[in-house]
Amino acid sequence: MQQNNIIHALPQKQVKWLYLLTALYMLIAVGSLVTEFYWLLLLPAAILIAYSALYHLDKLYLFVAFCTPLAINLSKTDLGIGVSLPTEPLLFSMMLIYLLSKMIDGRIDKELMFHPISILIVIHLSWMLIASFTSSMFVVSIKHFIARLWFIVIGFFLATKIFKKESRIRNFIWLYSIGMAITIIYTITRHSINGFTQMSAHWVMTPFYNDHTEYGAVLGLMLPPVIGFMFMHQKSFMYRFFAILLTVLILTGIILSYTRATWLGVAFAAGASLAYVFRVRTWMVIAILASMVVGYFIFESTVLYKFSKTKEYSQNDYSNHVKSITNIKTDASNVERLNRWSCAWRMFLDKPVFGWGPGTYQFNYSVYQLNEEKTYISTNLGDKGNAHSEYLGPLSEQGILGPVIFITLCITVLYRASRVFLESPSRDQRILALTMQLGLVTYLIHGFLNNFLDKDKASIPFWGFIAAITIMDYYHRKHFKSLSERTQ
Repeated sequence: MQQNNIIHALPQKQVKWLYLLTALYMLIAVGSLVTEFYWLLLLPAAILIAYSALYHLDKLYLFVAFCTPLAINLSKTDLGIGVSLPTEPLLFSMMLIYLLSKMIDGRIDKELMFHPISILIVIHLSWMLIASFTSSMFVVSIKHFIARLWFIVIGFFLATKIFKKESRIRNFIWLYSIGMAITIIYTITRHSINGFTQMSAHWVMTPFYNDHTEYGAVLGLMLPPVIGFMFMHQKSFMYRFFAILLTVLILTGIILSYTRATWLGVAFAAGASLAYVFRVRTWMVIAILASMVVGYFIFESTVLYKFSKTKEYSQNDYSNHVKSITNIKTDASNVERLNRWSCAWRMFLDKPVFGWGPGTYQFNYSVYQLNEEKTYISTNLGDKGNAHSEYLGPLSEQGILGPVIFITLCITVLYRASRVFLESPSRDQRILALTMQLGLVTYLIHGFLNNFLDKDKASIPFWGFIAAITIMDYYHRKHFKSLSERTQ
């Protein structure tokens, strides 16, 4: 009865169009079932997405945030296509629409574009493009560059526009976390069927994630902001309850992932948070980090000797699993990383300026392997991943400037987030700045052991957090500038 009232409330012309489109879709649906071309059933969703891309790009971006943890990479299916659905086609389409709209209207926030973080991101992309043109495999590198471009254009430049409303930053984190919660529940369910073993932890998150390291990296990245929701100002009981629920779920996922790099990143972020709690000065933090680096090089032989004596290897026992981080003799996972890192370094020495080209490491490193450094999981086919480092990978692929630009960008982001936390008059903004900074810290520590910024799962929250920190710092500076001008 209510549906009839709705139809009668529509103008007669719109009712005719409604019936016509419904009949047309029914014909298409029947045709798709008869011909077994089932993709046509998705036509209404495709039309809705196209409409959103043209008129509601902000809502489509938030929809992508929710979908990203649930996206499936077709390379792991029978189709064997290296595309993550639905996110990567959406991101590519959104990038084209966004860039086209900017070319047509020509409106650019110049002050925001000249923000230090924006400038460094443009330099990062520019150097990747230069390294692509000098690449040993141009087609591979240009495809890698385009993939990074759509992650950054949408994940950073569009996001800075969307995040001008602070509530959308929280919506972004909530939607991504809710999508993540679905994958965690799915993973834990499969894990329980297999007895929560360390071996099953490597694959129970498929098809949503390739392996436990990627899954763990994203969990660590999202944990601090979700914890921060529990301390937001003037939020309801249900708001805090769901924040607690998500926190427990993500922590459980991290523990059961058996991802040592994530555990290390979370522990490091927890230690970094203490620096804020006890108001440790910046120069003291820098001095401590510098002392650790200098101390390692002074006592390098002693440290390596201790590591070589570690016998524990990756297994179900959590205590031994943690200790196995320092096992560089018999733990195949650790030894293989050392093999990949050594190859990256040798590749860099051969091409120190421009590198071998973005995305080409896996196709070139095999000849740089030494027999004494190989493990039983080593391969010469280039089919088992990359350099396992966000820093050494770019070093081999983009030369010395690759990691230097990226590290400079990360340090700038962390510094700007600290400034917002220490100076912002808004409690919620301070919490967001701190927790997103700590989320990035977990990933940057994880980045010493793995690299996932060429995939949508990690790139969307990583660049999204950077966009949020940039926009908060941008308006934060404008707020204090206007205050100082009024008091003069």
